[in-house]
Amino acid sequence: MYLVVNGAAAALDAACGGLGLTRVLSCQCEPARRAGRVQIVLADFEPAAWPVSLVYAE
Repeated sequence: MYLVVNGAAAALDAACGGLGLTRVLSCQCEPARRAGRVQIVLADFEPAAWPVSLVYAE
């Protein structure tokens, strides 16, 4: 059985609720990780961090 969602927030909520593993960006799960709601289980296979750029109007 598997769960299909259309957003990282829903995937993270499911993982926090004990429904299994998910793959999200580190910036998306960091607050939950710091709070102890999730943990990284495959750290040895974690890809390099992606640079994040924010663009906004003045």
